[in-house]
Amino acid sequence: MPDSEPVKNVISLRDYYPQLRFGFAAARTGLPPSRLFECADLKYFEAIELHREQHDAIPHTERAAFQQRFKTIQAGSILESPLAYNILNAPESMQTDFVRTVAAALRGLAGGGIECATLHFSVVSALEDPVRRKSLERILHQLAPVLQETSRVLLLPVRIPSQKEDGIAVISAFLREMMIPNLKVRLDLYPHEMARDFDPVRLAGTLRLETRSVLFCYNADCGNRLVRAHLMPWIRYFSLISFTGPFLVCPFSRDNRLAAIEGEAFSKLAGEIKTLHE
Repeated sequence: MPDSEPVKNVISLRDYYPQLRFGFAAARTGLPPSRLFECADLKYFEAIELHREQHDAIPHTERAAFQQRFKTIQAGSILESPLAYNILNAPESMQTDFVRTVAAALRGLAGGGIECATLHFSVVSALEDPVRRKSLERILHQLAPVLQETSRVLLLPVRIPSQKEDGIAVISAFLREMMIPNLKVRLDLYPHEMARDFDPVRLAGTLRLETRSVLFCYNADCGNRLVRAHLMPWIRYFSLISFTGPFLVCPFSRDNRLAAIEGEAFSKLAGEIKTLHE
């Protein structure tokens, strides 16, 4: 796929690297609230993704300090993935109730200083079914005024590599057709499934223009580790539009037993990247 989108606000990599925001995907990994600071309060972390329950578990007396500690706070899935997936097949009255629930959650997030929230609709598969696509369009159009009212951004997770050959092109076209400014994507990158010489443009096309969060996902229990070669092509891919993140580590391990170790390793890697002088 040609890299044909316009290049804007290009800055030198020397100036770009220090601005990058790294952090921990506590929501996506299901990290217990009691372990938030152990895994996320690390030297080079300035961003965090939380479930509402994780955020609510922070004592009110510590909220201000928490928001000051992390420059970027994003929410994980507003509702459980199966509910968001199945609602597209539900009667329209149930979808209306769903919209009310999501709208209330977005207003609550706005009060907590959380800028983005995610809904797991399995977008690629939904767009293949005319009935589910129509439901998805209806729900998103009903949420659009709430997004504008609250100045929140709704993220749709997009898996990279895509499991559908034309999945990325379909999603890109869908976002253009929807024309909802505060509807963006969260890129869930699986670097260990990519070829050694992978090209971000071939994998993600022009989605960098629609991205507001990037997760580096991997199975830590299998011995997988993140190294600079997994990150740098993506960071350079985003540098062309001066997107500074967040770039979040998302290590999967049983009972999150390796979460702290992987968080520390990613923080160290983040420090190396932020101080590069290319």
